Amino acid sequence: MKKIMLSCIIALILLPLAGQPIDLTASNWYFRAGFSDEWIKTVPSYTDGNWSVIRKPAGKRTMIVRDLAISQLNPSSKWNAMPQDTISVCAVIPFTVTKDFLELADPTLLLAQIGQSWSIYLNGALIYSEMGKDNLGRYIERSKRSALIPLDARLLKAGLNLLAIQLLGDPGSERMGLILKGPYLIDSYGILVKKNQEYVDIALIGIYAIFALYNLVLFLLRTKEKSYLMFALATLMLSAYLASRTLFVTQLVNSTGISNRVEIASLFCILPLFFAFFDLLLRNRISRLTMVLSIVYLILLVPAMILRTEPFLLLWQYSAPFSGVYFIVFVLGRAIVADGRKIFGDMQGRNLRGLFLAWWRFNRESDTGKIMLGTTIFVAAAIFDIIRVLNGQDLLLVKYSFLLFILGVAAMQAGKVLNIYSSLESLNAGLEHTVIERTSALSATTSERKRLNSKILESNRDLQSSIEESRRDMSMAVSVQKGFFPAIAPTVRAWDIALIFEPAAGVSGDLYDFYTKGDEFNGVLVGDVSGTGIASGLITLLARSIFFRKLKDADLVGLAEKVFAINKELVRELSSVGNNFRCALLWVDGNRVEYVNAGHPDVLLRHAGKSEALLLLPKDERGFRLEPLGRNQLEETVVPLRFTVGSGDGILVYTDALVNSTNAKGEPYGIERLRHSFRRADMESAQTILSSIMIDFRGFAGRNAKQDDLTLVVLKKS
Repeated sequence: MKKIMLSCIIALILLPLAGQPIDLTASNWYFRAGFSDEWIKTVPSYTDGNWSVIRKPAGKRTMIVRDLAISQLNPSSKWNAMPQDTISVCAVIPFTVTKDFLELADPTLLLAQIGQSWSIYLNGALIYSEMGKDNLGRYIERSKRSALIPLDARLLKAGLNLLAIQLLGDPGSERMGLILKGPYLIDSYGILVKKNQEYVDIALIGIYAIFALYNLVLFLLRTKEKSYLMFALATLMLSAYLASRTLFVTQLVNSTGISNRVEIASLFCILPLFFAFFDLLLRNRISRLTMVLSIVYLILLVPAMILRTEPFLLLWQYSAPFSGVYFIVFVLGRAIVADGRKIFGDMQGRNLRGLFLAWWRFNRESDTGKIMLGTTIFVAAAIFDIIRVLNGQDLLLVKYSFLLFILGVAAMQAGKVLNIYSSLESLNAGLEHTVIERTSALSATTSERKRLNSKILESNRDLQSSIEESRRDMSMAVSVQKGFFPAIAPTVRAWDIALIFEPAAGVSGDLYDFYTKGDEFNGVLVGDVSGTGIASGLITLLARSIFFRKLKDADLVGLAEKVFAINKELVRELSSVGNNFRCALLWVDGNRVEYVNAGHPDVLLRHAGKSEALLLLPKDERGFRLEPLGRNQLEETVVPLRFTVGSGDGILVYTDALVNSTNAKGEPYGIERLRHSFRRADMESAQTILSSIMIDFRGFAGRNAKQDDLTLVVLKKS
């Protein structure tokens, strides 16, 4: 009996570790010049002077070959531009595998960066190689970032395993070895692929390239505006730089030495082109600083394309921040001060209102105001990323912050187009006035027609203005309502929550809210207001405020008393409008849940391990189901339904649009189909439950899916 209990305790302790990835940087790494099959079958000895030992290099940048104290190697300085003869280096990493980890069907190795040519061995067997040769017999450079190497699960064994890497390349190159600090992991392929996705980065690169082509088209239409050309080329260079660093491009090119040259060339062109853009935009001429910087970078770029790139890249990394700061302060800063003096000097009054109006004019009317914020953020992000790269980390902010800069430039270009359009309108108005004056002298009848046409145009403009004003009011109402509702489900302890909120159009009559205290989950409210339009949307904001105050009121004891007080205040507030509020309210205390339903569709519950989706109803419904709130004072006692939940249980709360929506034949989705969909849903997480139900719902409803405001909340007990 004691042995059984001890085994259970050990299993419980090791269970959380079963799914943990193997962090190779938590082990010692052994490096040695040369390579032999005998070296990769046993763990090297500490006393063997031929091996250089890196003790647990997690978070350290110590695995570039030239920085390692490897005997028989004499790598040159990183400032040496001359390449050295190709050598081979062996790296051995011992790691421990648990029996649970052996159950993985798709073990995969993730290397943050590796180069130049290399092969991977597992327990003495070759499993992957990037040591191809060209037609002249030279090894092809295959440096990669975020490389994923599938491992043969049959080669893994419980206990000690050996991973070996054969590195081949220039011992003085910054790409010989493992440049980035991490991660270096072994885990499931599915998990690592999710961590390694580049979809957002590739999408941003595409956006930047499209915007570059757009500015190039603008330049071809107005060749006098050379700032368009400079901005197009600068954005195109940034797109090329970011693209050359992606794993996607690495897979396309045969030699990463080519993509590395593209990366360096585009990097050296970015700053001069951006500086030229600002010069032409703000001064209408290219400054001396930009000319000098362009010549210096061109001089550095030519040998960088032939020799080792690192010395020239280091010169760029050290000079770029100073050039950027100088340009912001002395070029862009001067333009900002000049525009600011003109606008702030004309501000009406010296109070806060006058200051705000002047600031608003500065951002709306001046080119510097429109691009100042985006430029500052982009330069700060670039400096931050340069520091990261020097410390062995990859780019983080610059590829995202550039989007803000593009928005500022787009606003500036839109302002120019609007000014041109305004000038054309003024000119057109003057021409029309002249034509009317000359035509009126010819015929009184023609004059009367013109007058009538003018009145019609004026009425049309007034009507169009009224329509635009109504549209703006509706847009503002939608924005205000969205600002009050939580955009995403909260992250809390002991509960997994997923949410979908889809207004049919404009302001929504649906209401949802989550009640939390710290990382504790207290409850959820889902409901909808009767009626449609802006009035119903405003009532949702009123109801949300009342529920929040009363549920947090410490003077009200118990959920029944809180609901009674909520209804009382809703009756008082809604007495003049005739709307009411249907809702489902769940209040959580650990594993115990209290549930109140006021004219709302029934909540569904599915217990873990069971395929039945239950309607949450008491055996005796009397006193449990309330009338919609806000219509009448509650005469009967509020009787919440109390139940308990266990780990893995799922709860589904929704508005009636889910079950009332119909398909092309006019058939409603219905509660029974929803229960069936809930029974078949993937219970891995709240999000998978939500996705399964919505896939079934959209497949049923088709184009009719968006007939009413739809709200659906899934709660899963962790």
